Amino acid sequence: MAHIRQAGILAPGSDAVHDADVIMTAAVVGHAYARLSNNSNCAFDIEADTDPGQDARMAVNWDRHKRAVAKINKALETMGGQYGKPGTGKEAIVGVTPAYDKQGNITRITGGAGDLPLDSPLRYNPPLPKDLAGAKLYTLAFDSRVGYQGRGAYTGFVQGRQNGQSNLFSTYRQRVPTAFGRRWLPSTKPADSNAPIGLSQQERIWGMVGDNAMQEELRQQGMYFKDQDKARGGTGLVTDDIVGYTHGMVQAVYDVEMWKAINPHEHAGTPYEIAVGKETTKLASCFTCAIFMQANGHPASATHLGRGESWLPLYPENGSSVSTQDRTRAACNDKWAAYCKTIIDAGIACIERRLATDKHKASMTSLKACLAGKQPMDYANLVLDAVTVHEHEVVRVDRTLLA
Repeated sequence: MAHIRQAGILAPGSDAVHDADVIMTAAVVGHAYARLSNNSNCAFDIEADTDPGQDARMAVNWDRHKRAVAKINKALETMGGQYGKPGTGKEAIVGVTPAYDKQGNITRITGGAGDLPLDSPLRYNPPLPKDLAGAKLYTLAFDSRVGYQGRGAYTGFVQGRQNGQSNLFSTYRQRVPTAFGRRWLPSTKPADSNAPIGLSQQERIWGMVGDNAMQEELRQQGMYFKDQDKARGGTGLVTDDIVGYTHGMVQAVYDVEMWKAINPHEHAGTPYEIAVGKETTKLASCFTCAIFMQANGHPASATHLGRGESWLPLYPENGSSVSTQDRTRAACNDKWAAYCKTIIDAGIACIERRLATDKHKASMTSLKACLAGKQPMDYANLVLDAVTVHEHEVVRVDRTLLA
């Protein structure tokens, strides 16, 4: 299926920014409801201030999150009972992650710790790897010698596996395949005067973080561009392509799930993600990683409402899913897609009467029409489309919902 070009994500005449706002706000509120209805906590964490000179920035961030989460709770009240009401245990809260420790003592996001009590020391600061292979890989990743090291640099790995490690997993860029459902392209893609030779019409490829000139900087910071790796099927990018970024944590989740399939009687380990480089200190999973982790039984130790810019899962390398790796990717993606459907359907019910502007109301009408009779992967692809319109999720929630 070819990518579809139109002005809006949801309809030819809709507005992409408001479409993305409504899609992601429904997903965020629906995720909150899904966790609370399962008697799990729901915290959206902000980054602890590690620089005393940034107190003003921290105050603004705290106020924005409090306002957005208060709006989430008002929307949750639509579901009746105690949902959204303070002090009931059925409300979303604003949390604060521990401060990033530049000595390497607190650097990790854990897959599977998200259902622990919010005050559990194991939630945010799990033990370091005890096995020799895990300890060596942790040191290698933290010493900034492997993989992407720029803004938002996290390296995934697996800790506690019975028979050693598989790899380190760094964020990388890949082309979005056309074989896995409808994806959206704006009618007119942004021009980029810094485009290097080889990019048609001097356009920035849709989904790309930054402009074309920035891609060389990302390469120098260790970003791997699978879409340009000819040894792995890369052919260079063309203007009708979409690119996305697959984070280290979700790569580690796939690895754990594949190990379970290969060695069902052995402990497959716990997926972790380590903040690396000099520009990354946030110790919470982006929302897009968090819902993938939740769907696959590895709830994130912390979730933030920042940016999941052009987040992308892994897809089977072969459409027939004949290998264990391909079958694992397909199974994980199916669980993720089913969860996207669950949370967006619940989110629509929560927010459709609490939209702040007429443009958001119009996008909600388009969203409901777009999803009529659709399958779970169609829901998941709308989440992917929405996060190619780069924005903080907390900003989307705040401007979409009434107080």
